[in-house]
Amino acid sequence: MKLVINKNLSNNNYEVTIDIVDITLEEQELIKDFGNPSINIGGTLTEDDGLGGTITVATLGDQFKTLPLDIPLTRTFTQAQYGLNAQKVADTYAKVTSDKIQAAITALKAKSDSFSGTTEVML
Repeated sequence: MKLVINKNLSNNNYEVTIDIVDITLEEQELIKDFGNPSINIGGTLTEDDGLGGTITVATLGDQFKTLPLDIPLTRTFTQAQYGLNAQKVADTYAKVTSDKIQAAITALKAKSDSFSGTTEVML
């Protein structure tokens, strides 16, 4: 599985598209067994402040997406909405959302099926 992040600037609109490609058969089997992971692509967007803390860049409304069904994700950040911080908000959104997707997929890959199988009992 590979995460692809495309960024496009057009007329002071910072567009971020995040896609998941190259899903392997093993990953498809994990999704079939344990269900599609879900993430919140909204919430508080933060970045490191360089001093061991974080800075809030923007707060977006909660929006839950199921992976990989709701992918690709596309979001546009405008200067009209975020002023001169539009690029920073777009970059932070790309990083935070990428981190959330990576965490969800890592958690999925850590699961193993210890239930399925066949048991035979001699009578």
